[in-house]
Amino acid sequence: MINAIYGKCMENVRKHRDIHLVTKWDGRWGVRSLISKPNFHSSVVFDEDMVIVEMNKLEIFKQSKIVLSPYDDKRMLSFDSTDTRPWGCDSKGCNITMMDVGLQIALEAQQAKEKVYEKYLKNAIRFNVTDSAKETLAFLLKKENFVVPSDIISFAALYGNKLRVDDLCQLLDKRRSLDNYVNNIVSVCKTEKCESINLNKLDDILVLHSLERNISFKLYILKLLSNFNIINACHLNYPVQNILKNHKDIKSCIDECICNASYLADVQILKKFITALICRNICFKFNPSENEKHAEILLWIQKNISKGTHHPDAVLGWTSGPDSAKWPSTNLEDYKETLSYLMLITH
Repeated sequence: MINAIYGKCMENVRKHRDIHLVTKWDGRWGVRSLISKPNFHSSVVFDEDMVIVEMNKLEIFKQSKIVLSPYDDKRMLSFDSTDTRPWGCDSKGCNITMMDVGLQIALEAQQAKEKVYEKYLKNAIRFNVTDSAKETLAFLLKKENFVVPSDIISFAALYGNKLRVDDLCQLLDKRRSLDNYVNNIVSVCKTEKCESINLNKLDDILVLHSLERNISFKLYILKLLSNFNIINACHLNYPVQNILKNHKDIKSCIDECICNASYLADVQILKKFITALICRNICFKFNPSENEKHAEILLWIQKNISKGTHHPDAVLGWTSGPDSAKWPSTNLEDYKETLSYLMLITH
């Protein structure tokens, strides 16, 4: 009984460690290959012929924990807890089934997998000069069971100088298809007058209206409904308005990217983004007369152009400011080119 309790019922799979005992440098499972992977954690060298390499786990599989009781036919041990409750209800008295438990496991496993995918994607964007990074980026952008997070496009605006226009176009396509999916679900809910739904109701809507039932898309919708907290959220009802409130559409992503690139006077990435927008027929207007943020960006660029024109030796950008991974350009020509590109998309 002690082994059963402390062996499985109380185990924490998140603390499991992935350890490799390696005795060679080259090869698929050699030290060189392992330390070059994004999920590399640490290594310990014992001698010339033995190295222990610890890797971060790529996937976490959580099992449903069920124990028998003399008082009930079945009792359930809830996730990440040692509290047993009667089968068929949770702490809030909501009905649950074995299918809900299995679906919760699948969603949490998918969420852990997508976090790894996101890490791979960011590394591929930042180090896109290497062949392996280009292959990883192409693989993830073509992968159906992966929703590109909204902050990836902002990340590309900061660190994607080496990206191709085609890669940016594919990122925008993935986000635009997600926008259409979210809008379709919201419109269907309005048509059926559903003010609140749970995951089971969502699945019924997807089947009835022949919408995509990809587990990655389901997980994203559940995150939006539950305010990005999916723990034991499969059977709870959430207001449909949470979907639009928490979803960041492609226009918001593009606006943030254009503003960040313009503020930094990063001409290279700004040019690529504008080219990608033109290629994909995505309408975006830089409108300083009505948008306060756009007006601040325009004033900042004009201020630096004026400063650099009248005082050639002056330092442009920040002379002092917050610690940042990227700082604005100090080149006058960059600010002039940035202004010219913004004029192309000014309303």
